[in-house]
Amino acid sequence: MRAEYRDEKVLLTLDREEVGRLSALLAESAAGLSRAEFFIRVGCSLPNIEALAKGLESFSKGRLTDLELAIVAGVEREENPPRLRSTAETD
Repeated sequence: MRAEYRDEKVLLTLDREEVGRLSALLAESAAGLSRAEFFIRVGCSLPNIEALAKGLESFSKGRLTDLELAIVAGVEREENPPRLRSTAETD
């Protein structure tokens, strides 16, 4: 892997095997977490990161030759919507 900063962007250069490992890392980091928990821990949208992992996996296997996906910060009310809280009655 090589990282380079150019024109206000970070460019990553990876071979297909490295891209495959990166996609597995992303998929595993999200495994077992609810959408709300993922947002709380990372600040990103779980479906967005899952799409990135799937895209990179396809790329590493040669099924894609071009991939562009915005990695955006999640919107709290969508990722972690407020839940009704039960109130215990006290005597």
